[in-house]
Amino acid sequence: MMSESEELESIWDHLSAMRKTVIQMGIIVGLGFLTLLFLHQQVFQLIHLSIEKMVQQEGSVKMLVLFGPLEGVAVVFKVSFWLAIMLTTPLWGWVLFRFLAPGLRPIERSLYLFFLFGSLFAVLGALLVAWNFTLPLSNQYLYQFNSGIGNNLWGINQYLDYFLLLILGHSVAIEAIFILLFLVHKGVFSADWLKGKRRMMMVLAFIIGAILTPPDVLSQALLALPLIAGYEIAILYAKLRT
Repeated sequence: MMSESEELESIWDHLSAMRKTVIQMGIIVGLGFLTLLFLHQQVFQLIHLSIEKMVQQEGSVKMLVLFGPLEGVAVVFKVSFWLAIMLTTPLWGWVLFRFLAPGLRPIERSLYLFFLFGSLFAVLGALLVAWNFTLPLSNQYLYQFNSGIGNNLWGINQYLDYFLLLILGHSVAIEAIFILLFLVHKGVFSADWLKGKRRMMMVLAFIIGAILTPPDVLSQALLALPLIAGYEIAILYAKLRT
């Protein structure tokens, strides 16, 4: 058994390693943040394009407006910060993994690494799906719905909250499907077990869609349906493995 002084030394070593890990993660996210700040004009050109794709009219449509002199700075910082966290996940996640690895079991290490390196593909996949499918449909629906109530004049801050929420929701959905397929591959879940939970998972998919999307039925359905499809693919994959 360790003496009291040895236990205290071990605790301080652990806290020192934790502090070093947090600092390294902060540096990685900070560098990503500064890079996106430098590229913010290109990022916002893409965001404006997501609006212009939506409105079926001739010429350029500028709907995103600023309501104060400092709002432009605030939204640039907001977008740069959240995109930096998402896009640098494999890097800061690896730093975190090195800190956690000694206390993880082999299956937990495998799951963490799969989640870690799949996260970047999930974010990129979410951007592609949201950009080409969800955003055009959801924007068009909301634009037409709002037109029956009043004039559409969308503030850029509110639109970015909506935009980032869709990207986050799709990232979580894609990552969840990847993790489920990984667990099926490792034999954690069987086809019969997944079939038995099918109804519950369908309800859960719409609950997740309601939490991770704006409060409109179309956006919720556009997130829930891929989750349900991914669950059915997992059942099929589990059958093929038996």
